[in-house]
Amino acid sequence: MTLENARDALLLGQALMECGLPIVEITFRTKAAEEAIKILKKEYPEILVGAGTVLTKATAKIAIQAGAEFILSPGIYPEVIQYCQDRNVLPFPGCMTPTDLELAQRLGLKCVKIFPAVPMGGLAMLKAISAPFPEMRYLATGGINNSNVKEYLEFPRMLACGGSWLIKKENLKTSNIENLKKEINQAITSMLDLRWNLSQFSILEYIHKTLSDTETLRRLTIQTSDFGRAINYFLRIGFMEDVTFSEVRKEGATNQETILIKSNSKLVLHLTGGN
Repeated sequence: MTLENARDALLLGQALMECGLPIVEITFRTKAAEEAIKILKKEYPEILVGAGTVLTKATAKIAIQAGAEFILSPGIYPEVIQYCQDRNVLPFPGCMTPTDLELAQRLGLKCVKIFPAVPMGGLAMLKAISAPFPEMRYLATGGINNSNVKEYLEFPRMLACGGSWLIKKENLKTSNIENLKKEINQAITSMLDLRWNLSQFSILEYIHKTLSDTETLRRLTIQTSDFGRAINYFLRIGFMEDVTFSEVRKEGATNQETILIKSNSKLVLHLTGGN
């Protein structure tokens, strides 16, 4: 995320926390980046904050001192990588060729950023260049959006995807927290491929609103094609697995299901799906 005004980090952090997505990259493309990272770490210490567009060791130093917990770069800069490794901060350099991946591997990295993922050939390109490096894992940025994020996350070695599509700058400028949360929830729904039989409604908006209603018991069945990430998301926003559920969840099973409940709430989720 590129912020023109460091104070926008306050609203950004609030929206991310309320939607259960406590991670963000602040790019060093404006002078507001350093202060924005400081604000996020002070006001929302639970959020995992990274710094992007880090091109030099000097910028890496500024970012880490401000509170950045991971560093992303558009290319491979050995001095930046070494500086981060010496301080136990994860570096994610941008890679686009087998030569890049070979260098990253020699520098001791196990995960790199594929950037720009879509314009440079997408998943077909990634599968081709990554074949000789079976241990390498990836983050994809550049051209990722609600229509393709699920496809990218289905690649077994894709750890995460990122992009500015989650946050529209006009919502920050107008302090429109509800629109910010709506966009984030739509992105999460696409990432996890959440589906139910009332498709005309937003699943996550319905869930968050229902949690405030303690009078009526509601049971909601949700399907997902990414069971692992989906259950981690619901556990993160306060649900717990019902250990008495008769169908025991088995790791690695093709089809899985579980019951999720939340204390002080009348909402019960029946989550079904595969990996």
